[in-house]
Amino acid sequence: MKTLLLSVSALLILSGCARLTTHADFAATEAALCDVWQESLPTRSQRDTAQTIAEIGRAYDVFEAVCQRPAFAD
Repeated sequence: MKTLLLSVSALLILSGCARLTTHADFAATEAALCDVWQESLPTRSQRDTAQTIAEIGRAYDVFEAVCQRPAFAD
């Protein structure tokens, strides 16, 4: 069974049916995910409570740590 699986995999790769993912593909996917995530981040308001301010701050911190870019331009 293992031989059959390897043979099928080799055929798919050789026939072009299997797409090999490159580093550029991963980078583009990560950027797209961060774009969508950034659009969903909450915005601040003058009426925010202390708890809301803290929660929004944590959301921004996590986003910035993962995506390595500012949540919003100041």
